[in-house]
Amino acid sequence: MAISRINPKCSECGENIKGLYADRGKNFIGDTFLNWDYSGHKCGSKLLKKKETKTQKLKRVVVEQALTISKLTSERDDLKDTDDRRKEWLWKAKKEAGYNDSMSFDNVWREVLEKAKIKKK
Repeated sequence: MAISRINPKCSECGENIKGLYADRGKNFIGDTFLNWDYSGHKCGSKLLKKKETKTQKLKRVVVEQALTISKLTSERDDLKDTDDRRKEWLWKAKKEAGYNDSMSFDNVWREVLEKAKIKKK
């Protein structure tokens, strides 16, 4: 019957401590587990960056969201400027052609095409 073991975790880095196992002999039957390798554990917190604390993670998330909001606000402003310029061009074109601003551009375009057809004849 196999014995289930839960590896203990390092208090500093949270990584599992590995087990020490005996070399299996030719006629050895059964489990070769000896002990947990506490002294041989190379702590990841010393080699790698320490884990983020909850406060650090929240600060990072807030900064990322602020950057996203700033980017989206800029894009919205650009779209609004583009829309305003388009509306201004359309208003000037209608005014120069003698049409009322409240008249639909579809009607203006239809009349322009009709006039163009009459001139071709």
